[in-house]
Amino acid sequence: MVNVLPKKYAGIPEELGGMKVASVIEGPAAMAQVNQLHGIDIGLASAEIVEYSHAFNPYHKSDDRVTVWVGKTTSDALAMELTKRMFDAISNGGSSGFRNPQKISVDGHEVVQIEGPGGIHFFYPAADPPRVIWLTIQSSDVTPLLQEALNKF
Repeated sequence: MVNVLPKKYAGIPEELGGMKVASVIEGPAAMAQVNQLHGIDIGLASAEIVEYSHAFNPYHKSDDRVTVWVGKTTSDALAMELTKRMFDAISNGGSSGFRNPQKISVDGHEVVQIEGPGGIHFFYPAADPPRVIWLTIQSSDVTPLLQEALNKF
């Protein structure tokens, strides 16, 4: 008989780009962080913040990191609306420190890429379940990490 260990965090991929989960914030703590960043309650049903790194391996020389913010919504329409509101706010020069939003196509997905502190940032709506994904990627080669994240999130 084979024992199958339960996943530590249900629905969260254990690896991304050879990195493993370094930290997870979920539930009310994640919701509080998301709402604090926006300065208002943006109407999410739930949220998760997942950081991936090579910190598990003391011999790995890469400082690559990916932080994934998952904002689950009650509908695809709300995920699309929130994505549009973020794009518009950043385009209009909001006070967030993010700038220069560009809509790009990656493997058939429309993604918004923006400049800002802490790495290269991307966000996009996703379905099943409906959600908005925000990625912060710190790497010299973001493309394969973005492509994998699009498939996993």
